[in-house]
Amino acid sequence: MWVVFFAVLLVLSTSFVYAGTKVTIKTLQYHQVEVIVADGTIQDYSKIGNFKGDADQYGDFTFNVDTNKALINLYVHVKRYDEEISNEKFIGEKTGSPIYREVAPEGYELLETPKITQNVTITNATLLDANETANTTNLEELTDSKVTGSTVSSFFTSQTFYYGTGVIIILIIAFFAIRFYRKRRSNNGGQEIRVKKLSEVQQEKTDDYKGVIDDAERKIKEAQDELRRLRNEDQKIKAMRRKIAEDENELIKLRRGAGFG
Repeated sequence: MWVVFFAVLLVLSTSFVYAGTKVTIKTLQYHQVEVIVADGTIQDYSKIGNFKGDADQYGDFTFNVDTNKALINLYVHVKRYDEEISNEKFIGEKTGSPIYREVAPEGYELLETPKITQNVTITNATLLDANETANTTNLEELTDSKVTGSTVSSFFTSQTFYYGTGVIIILIIAFFAIRFYRKRRSNNGGQEIRVKKLSEVQQEKTDDYKGVIDDAERKIKEAQDELRRLRNEDQKIKAMRRKIAEDENELIKLRRGAGFG
């Protein structure tokens, strides 16, 4: 039972399910973003939460605010290498529906986030022959395949995938630990019955529980180390993307200075 308790405790403490109001800050790609959320229903400052992270390749930084307040205030700070380059505050934003705001230095053109759309063409049934039907079907299959591939790719690189994988690993460890403990108890039931002192029985139970708990704790620690490794790899990928974006920006400046842009 201790193994189940530890596993459930870790699952509950791993917050990979987001709920509430979705907030998107559009800014410079791969820049550091910090957003302080405060209660917008009162005049005094009352902090609700603090959200930090990096903008993606399109300059989007998205998070969820779980609150029952009707209004919130957003204090946005955009940084590059811990040096603040822009900041804005948005007062009285309504919760319950997505919030979108742009924050960038003056004169900077933000990138537009592409939207995936699927075009469906309706033709007159009297003019649609067998060949046109086949072509339309192939086009729809190709579009669906691209949409599905993009969705699957973004899922396997998201933090939700990493957290979900960690929870599954922990549950598997708990399952095998419980099976091992039950099997051990059943094997002990077939041995010769002899009268034991109460202190001996208590000591055996303590040793059994301690062995199972130690083993479960070791496996849970291994799972946590694996999760940290995955997060570090994700940070390395973000750093590489940010370096590429900075090099591209520097190249554009050089071309413009040389008269090629």
